[in-house]
Amino acid sequence: QAVVSLNNSTFEDLAALDQIEDDFYAVMPIVGTITKEDVLCAKGTATMTNDLERLGDNPKVKGVIMRIDSGGGMVSGTE
Repeated sequence: QAVVSLNNSTFEDLAALDQIEDDFYAVMPIVGTITKEDVLCAKGTATMTNDLERLGDNPKVKGVIMRIDSGGGMVSGTE
């Protein structure tokens, strides 16, 4: 099975995953400070949640690997 890295994908890029013919695992990197809202080039938890829900709706996605490189982040609103 294939492994697809999402990097800093946009919502439109996630729609393109529907074009992949085989089952795959998605790698979702989370780098830097974790915040609720998107900041500069980093996705916030609200966007990450939407991405995870979108991946969960795709029957070809067999699992999501979250690669986290973060020292932490906001407490308020990130649960």
